[in-house]
Amino acid sequence: MNTKNRVFNKLAQAEKTELATQKVELNMVKNIESGSKKADSLYEQGVKKIFSAIGEIQSAIQILEKSKDIANKTLNEGKELEKLADKIGADLKSSTTSAIQSASLTISATEQNIKDLQKAKSVIN
Repeated sequence: MNTKNRVFNKLAQAEKTELATQKVELNMVKNIESGSKKADSLYEQGVKKIFSAIGEIQSAIQILEKSKDIANKTLNEGKELEKLADKIGADLKSSTTSAIQSASLTISATEQNIKDLQKAKSVIN
């Protein structure tokens, strides 16, 4: 009878070990599935942000191009005013001279910014 009890005890322990192993494997499967879902979700969020960034870059380029157009018009008018003032021997106010210089600087800055943004956009695409 003692041998019989030991055999049954060993069988019970083997079953417990097997069930524990299956439980661990089941948890691993759940972790893998959960991790995969999280990774997919984050990937989709990242892709949405990329498309949003491309749209924002394009919008910024359009705004900078408008700024450049206005600055070019202002610079051309400023140069014309300088010629007229020189012709009649008048001095321009310092604020007018500063505005003309500012327009020139704005043109340079916007051209560089547009180039940089276009480069960034091409890297993203």
